[in-house]
Amino acid sequence: MSRRGSWLGWGIAAQLVGVALPVAHLAVTAHRLSVTGHITSASVRLAWRAEAHSGTGLVLLVLGVALFVLGCVLAARPFVRSRVTWLIAVPLAATVAVLVLGIFALLVAALFEGGFSWDSVFNPGFGRDQKRSKSRQGA
Repeated sequence: MSRRGSWLGWGIAAQLVGVALPVAHLAVTAHRLSVTGHITSASVRLAWRAEAHSGTGLVLLVLGVALFVLGCVLAARPFVRSRVTWLIAVPLAATVAVLVLGIFALLVAALFEGGFSWDSVFNPGFGRDQKRSKSRQGA
């Protein structure tokens, strides 16, 4: 294997492990809680909140992002000449890419569920305020 192929191979392997860690933990948690049937936006929200607030889930999420960024840095090494670009710009771009892909995945999950509304994206308290005002009117 050439030197370039070695950098790419290790980089892609680190990216795959970085993606697989949080996904595997989430799958095991979902199986343990018997939430493996039809996935709804409520189950996506529940899983996100549960994993973001649990110590193990948060550690695996951060470790997964770090491994993915490391994989991007390793894969970019044969193509980047400047060390500043390689050690600053590539990790920053990889981190932003992970955030954008995560947001995109949540939006796609909400769209498939049908529970997506632009009001809930731009005004998180939108549905909550309406429920409160209706309950106050009835009381």
